[in-house]
Amino acid sequence: MSVTIADLLKLPCLEDATVKAGSNGLKNIVSSVSVLEYSEPTHVQNLFFEKNKVFLGGELVITGFVNIKDDVGAQCESIRRIHAAGDVGLIIYYVGIILPKIDQKVLDTANGLNFPVICMPKNRIDLRYSEVISDVVEAIIRDQRQEKYFVGEMLERISSMPAYQRKVENVLRMISDRIHCTLIITDRQYAILQRAAWPMSATEHLEEAVQVYRTDQDHSREKVTLSSGRQIYMDSRSILSDHHVTLYLFVVSERTIDKEQVDQSTEVIRLFINIWNNQEGHIGTTELVHAIIKDEPVKMRRLAEIMHVNVASFHTVWVIFARNRAPSENQDSVNLALLSAVKTFFGQQKIHFVADIFENRVLVFFEDLKFMDQLHSQAEAFIQEIRDDAHPAVLFYQTGLENTTNVRNTYTLLNLHLKDIFAIYPRKDILTYQELLFTKDCAEMIGRGEEKVQETLAPIAPILADENGETLIKTLTVYLLDVQMSIAKTADRLYVHRNTVKYRLRRIDELLNYNIRKLPENYWVYVAVAARRLLRKG
Repeated sequence: MSVTIADLLKLPCLEDATVKAGSNGLKNIVSSVSVLEYSEPTHVQNLFFEKNKVFLGGELVITGFVNIKDDVGAQCESIRRIHAAGDVGLIIYYVGIILPKIDQKVLDTANGLNFPVICMPKNRIDLRYSEVISDVVEAIIRDQRQEKYFVGEMLERISSMPAYQRKVENVLRMISDRIHCTLIITDRQYAILQRAAWPMSATEHLEEAVQVYRTDQDHSREKVTLSSGRQIYMDSRSILSDHHVTLYLFVVSERTIDKEQVDQSTEVIRLFINIWNNQEGHIGTTELVHAIIKDEPVKMRRLAEIMHVNVASFHTVWVIFARNRAPSENQDSVNLALLSAVKTFFGQQKIHFVADIFENRVLVFFEDLKFMDQLHSQAEAFIQEIRDDAHPAVLFYQTGLENTTNVRNTYTLLNLHLKDIFAIYPRKDILTYQELLFTKDCAEMIGRGEEKVQETLAPIAPILADENGETLIKTLTVYLLDVQMSIAKTADRLYVHRNTVKYRLRRIDELLNYNIRKLPENYWVYVAVAARRLLRKG
């Protein structure tokens, strides 16, 4: 959990305080508390807020508006400025004693920004700032000690920030304030791109620290000695964005660095870069797709909330990939074209979905169709739309998914038996979960040894014993596995007349002494021809 303004209002020091405005912001997360002693919007304050481009993310501010107690305009301007700097709320002391009253214009300004304004009990001269400061700080520290995983908290804070505040430097400042370390981001040549010092005055040695670290061959060394003889602790991680740009994160401190905090800091920055694509002005879906596939429900729910996506309504997955998965120079462009086609296809049908590229495949999660018997025809329509002989694509689908564990298990099973399912169904461009399970059963039967293999192939032994056995088996295999028992399609695949196919199927009936087109008679024959294909895949 994280401490919100609403949580702090339950503290003894604030239980008699009154929320006068900005109640929609009471869920804002508080990271620290500070005092606004000089609140007049003058040149000095301009230097502080504008020239320093200060970001005070998460601070709860205490003030009495002492030097602007009679200037309502200045009070409104102060609220606008501290809100723009990332502060999350304002506590006003000594109303009725120093500040005559909280003017309605001040409240209107705060309401317009969803910025909480909290009034301490009026006409009380005996109230002390220190009581709120100590209790708030204690509550924040206690929460941080209990909840050491701060990635979710950071994502929530970032998502609630105005768009103009969503910058890498502001995210670094938030993390720096959380872990009390200096954070530096560099490019691959170790040029500093962004930094957030802790404390904020500790900036003079940062460039030297990075360069010393760069030239040091032992990057596992925790301590770095600077030219002044000063020793500092350093740790680093690489950050690979979805756009394949590598950055480096350096964490610097005067004390030993917690590696778990470094890992979480790296995760927050990577998520920020990948989710909020500032250049294109939209929220990316890559991290959400990754969270679903990797069975990370906590992260998935947090990202879904940020993106306003109802993942619970997604019970169907498509996995679209090239039949030949060997890496190629243009595979990225092929995947991007497939992803674009998916977005166009589902957008036209007005179906809620999430799609992105994962492990060189396009994954699509979407809500249940009104009529589930449309699922296969929908897949057929999409495959027909993207058909490209130069880059043949295969679409696998499963429906009835209940949670991320189901998704992860299906994806793992598909990876495990991808070559097997291609061996059994080499010409299909649409594959189903049932066919994947069947493939798994065939592979497991073959894995039990030669005796089980012979038992599995026994139903087609009479066909193979015939003088035309290979021709008959080929016809039967295509008929059962490739074309859903269509005589016309079998003839087309084998480049023979339909009557030839009919004759061969009658001959197979004679050899087996039953009708190959009937269940359950043909089930074990289906298994046998599938197992034979699997055995011959090498």
